Amino acid sequence: MKRIHPQGTRQRCRPSRDTVRTSQGARFFMNLPVKKTSASGIDLWVGDPSCQAAHEALLATLSTLGNFIPPTEELGTRRQGNLGEFISLQVALSSQLPHSRVFGSSAFDPLQNISSAGLDISYAYFDDHDEKNDLLYVQEVKTTGDISLSYANALIKDYEKLFGEDANLTLQTRTQAMAFRLETSEQRPDLATRLRRLAATQPLTCQHVRLIPTIVHELIGADPHKKLLAITSAIGALGWPKEQINGWSIGFQDLISRLDRLARGNE
Repeated sequence: MKRIHPQGTRQRCRPSRDTVRTSQGARFFMNLPVKKTSASGIDLWVGDPSCQAAHEALLATLSTLGNFIPPTEELGTRRQGNLGEFISLQVALSSQLPHSRVFGSSAFDPLQNISSAGLDISYAYFDDHDEKNDLLYVQEVKTTGDISLSYANALIKDYEKLFGEDANLTLQTRTQAMAFRLETSEQRPDLATRLRRLAATQPLTCQHVRLIPTIVHELIGADPHKKLLAITSAIGALGWPKEQINGWSIGFQDLISRLDRLARGNE
């Protein structure tokens, strides 16, 4: 098993890089070698030509973000979840999902042993020609090695919170927090105003919000299409129009073992 040093990457894995504007500033991320198949509003993503090819590209990106965890330290469920968000971000960027800014925490620092509050990942798209085309993508992610995918049912609760009783967890409150970052970190009150306009008081009136419930899961033996159809149907029952929900499945063979290897800098 080969290990990538934090200051370098293997030469045979040289994916191109994109600059991504985030709430933490401009960052570089690798284009991930993945392919997609779609059916009934569900996108199924796998490594192309293999899971290992995607693994090596992910590892190349992780090597630029900081130190790997030591051999004696346990990966833990928090880091598993963080790495799932990191992988979901890489897939989104490689899929050419329209975005002008990306907001998140764990996806940009996946080896921290804490889980951050707030939306997992949000992508704000500010159209250059017409503000009426602005969009906000909200991606909640669950990571599991259990082929039953039962843990993914928690995605329903995540999206229910956007218009729930806890004011700290609503879409408007979270959008306000993102807009505040645009005002203070980038000095862009114009974009902050446009972002606030995208949140409404109920799902049916959130015409410029798109949902991406995502499962990062064990590839062999799971049925993510069936699970995501049930999840997106349940989210739709909360009042969201069907056409605004796009479920994502991201499958890796030997997922939990692979996450552990990624966290330690191993191929």
